[in-house]
Amino acid sequence: MKATGSRIETIAHAHHVLYNQDEFEYLDLGSYLNRIISFVTEIFHQEEKEIGYMVDVSKISLKAGISLTIGLIVNEILVHMYRDAFDHMNRGKISITATKEENNFVLIEISDNGKGIGNLLDGISEESLGSVIIKTLSQKLDASITQQSNEHGGTMFKIGFYT
Repeated sequence: MKATGSRIETIAHAHHVLYNQDEFEYLDLGSYLNRIISFVTEIFHQEEKEIGYMVDVSKISLKAGISLTIGLIVNEILVHMYRDAFDHMNRGKISITATKEENNFVLIEISDNGKGIGNLLDGISEESLGSVIIKTLSQKLDASITQQSNEHGGTMFKIGFYT
């Protein structure tokens, strides 16, 4: 239920931003991702856990449809990290970076310093709605997405696509 609520909030926020700005076609990726982080934190917050975030997003404006799709992918990854990566841990950190190169290639990296999460992209987790959402939306963007373990524990996702 919490994951579903997070998905709904992500979509609702995109619509709210679009209708309250002068230009309907583009969204600022950084502010949108920060808002998604806030939703996930509110929904999954536990008093005994201290999960911090580090966000470093270049100034990137994306078409609204692309932003919404990226937001849903990021939301799914954050939900899994928040829920699974810090199981039996009191503290942790999730980092998100996004850059846009001159050739309009956008790279988003999301990582945690917890115990990591199961492989959402291995084809085994097909029953997982999160896995299906991530794969389907990545294909919609023609984005490459990878998941790997970090050197010192945790998981990193890399999402790359052209705008």
